[in-house]
Amino acid sequence: MRHLLLGLLLLPAACTGSIGDQGGDDDLPPPSTDVEIRIHDGNTPIAGVSVIFQATDESVIAEIITDATGTALAEMPEGGNLTVIRSYPPPVAPETEQRPTEVYTYVGVEAGDRLELGHKIDAAALPQAINVQVPAEAPGTIKVTTPCGSGEGTAPLIPITVRGCDSSLAVYVMDGDQSSFVKQMPYSELVDVSTEALLGKLSSTITATNVTLGTTVNVEKRLEMGGFSIYSTGNQRIDTTPASVDVPNLSGIDELLLAQIT
Repeated sequence: MRHLLLGLLLLPAACTGSIGDQGGDDDLPPPSTDVEIRIHDGNTPIAGVSVIFQATDESVIAEIITDATGTALAEMPEGGNLTVIRSYPPPVAPETEQRPTEVYTYVGVEAGDRLELGHKIDAAALPQAINVQVPAEAPGTIKVTTPCGSGEGTAPLIPITVRGCDSSLAVYVMDGDQSSFVKQMPYSELVDVSTEALLGKLSSTITATNVTLGTTVNVEKRLEMGGFSIYSTGNQRIDTTPASVDVPNLSGIDELLLAQIT
């Protein structure tokens, strides 16, 4: 059993002088005065999107079209608002429905902000069918999830539909008993992970200690690989009683523990 301990400890502190004084403010880089946004669907940058940068009085500073990297940037030393207007090309068969124009506004951006906007999967990319070969003994319905598409079926061959995949992708496999594994693999028409071991889930307890009376603590545990979110416990309140959760037993992943204290 894995125990995760979140300790909340309030201590009086005093500080005099400076720490690591190896130079004055002249050694620090000047603060950024621009705001940048990058628009992408999955791993595909989206060029040609209109971005309007406005000052705090709503006057237009600049209207920039995203470049080949999906990026637009403008000087906004006083901050302001940023609006993205994204339209879509006509549908490509077998799709028949025109996607509506989308408008997103960020209010109160500050100089130095770096924003990202987009869809999890590049819906404009042509769908492609690939197969994932999983361990032949995997029981029940096998679910396969990647950053660019997913599917399910029975072992050993799981067909999935993907869009806009990168040259390498994380492949998360879970069987009918909720045993699982994740593996970074090269993209191909046949992704063979049949030699990987399916491991049973782990029981975890998340606890908060030294919580001030009247304070609410919510915690979410996430498992990620290369920015791809594999699993989340969802928000768990732990200021009164510990939360017991079952999580996949995965290796080579990042574990994030996000706390919200009110």
